[in-house]
Amino acid sequence: GYGWLWWIDCDVALLAPHVPMEVLITEHAAAAARLGGAEALMIGAYEPWGWMKVHNEEPSHPVNTGSFFLRGGAASAELLRQWAAACPSVRSHPLWEQQALHNLLRPEMVRGRTTDA
Repeated sequence: GYGWLWWIDCDVALLAPHVPMEVLITEHAAAAARLGGAEALMIGAYEPWGWMKVHNEEPSHPVNTGSFFLRGGAASAELLRQWAAACPSVRSHPLWEQQALHNLLRPEMVRGRTTDA
């Protein structure tokens, strides 16, 4: 499998397509490590959403689903399956896919999950 998956939605514009994905992952992983998420399952927008670190309080805004990296593996595949299944239940929300993923990443939902699942 792949070490990382880069999720981008349909309205993302890649302004520097010549930059290798590995460079972006290294930059985001370094930013995540500085913020305390060294083994993050998901990185992007300079905020780690690591399943190894459980946040004590809800973040001030949901994760942006426009572009993020997921670590390759069973935990990421399961997260994507759960996200797809959750989307129909939140379609009335203006940012439905973001709200669905945000709900899945709430501390009580991620407690006990690991990146090596």
